[in-house]
Amino acid sequence: MQKKYTTALFDVDGTIVTLDGVVKAVQETLAKFELKAMSSHDIIHRFMGRLIKDELPRIYPHIGNEIDEIVKYYSKIFVEKHKKFEDLQPYVREVFKQLKQNNVKIGIVTTKGRPEALAVLRDYNLPYDALVSHNEVRAIKPSPEPVMRAIDELFAKPSETIMTGDHIFDMMAAKTAGCDCVGVLTGASTRNELLEAGAIYTINNLSQLPKIMGLK
Repeated sequence: MQKKYTTALFDVDGTIVTLDGVVKAVQETLAKFELKAMSSHDIIHRFMGRLIKDELPRIYPHIGNEIDEIVKYYSKIFVEKHKKFEDLQPYVREVFKQLKQNNVKIGIVTTKGRPEALAVLRDYNLPYDALVSHNEVRAIKPSPEPVMRAIDELFAKPSETIMTGDHIFDMMAAKTAGCDCVGVLTGASTRNELLEAGAIYTINNLSQLPKIMGLK
């Protein structure tokens, strides 16, 4: 018997949009503050799934009290330029539309700051019913707290909720929260990494998600 899902949760970077928005915004920020440049690979490895305000001081210990100004600049650049840097992932619009047509609630669960997440949702005109960013929680993914908060805000049940993300932290957070999780291979983690972290399926892109959810 096909399981019924009433709620679909999504990560943002690597899942809804490509990783280029974060990569280019970080690179522009490093250049602005005359910090040693980082490759795209290194930025993805060091920053995806983590808070920039935590990671930058580890990489550049000398920045000290400048960190707040740096993070503020990064957020400004991302909000202003993300659509020039990144692309919407394939089939996002179509899948979100199909979910709404089937009365599935959509939650966005991201480690991004709220201004950056809202910029993505607004500028791509994507429908959603709840947004949980790092600003609303004490612990980010892989803690289950962001997922559980989204479920609460949507008056959903973990057993009827499915989380889709590209990072092992998405899988770990969803699994601990009691949700099924699907790993999409458009971002930071590999198929084996996502499966080992708890994914029930891995998909090449979001076009395969409605079938997993039993939607027509």
